[in-house]
Amino acid sequence: SSQIKRSTALNAVGKQKLQYVPCISTDDLPAPGSATSGVAGGLAICIAVDPAGKVYALGDKCPPVNQPLSFGKVNDDATIQ
Repeated sequence: SSQIKRSTALNAVGKQKLQYVPCISTDDLPAPGSATSGVAGGLAICIAVDPAGKVYALGDKCPPVNQPLSFGKVNDDATIQ
């Protein structure tokens, strides 16, 4: 049986170098319980701060409602609604 060889970054051989890129300044962090957006490495990023002050960064896209996550409210359990 023959196998199709696929080439993606996810199955690249060797150790990948992790690189951090700036998105927003710490001065621009949103208030606890809210989110904002920024761009890092050409990608739209949602920066969310939960009510306890923990900071999260994730892709700024919510496919079910076709709106950016950064438009939502950050709940106590760090989910965005």
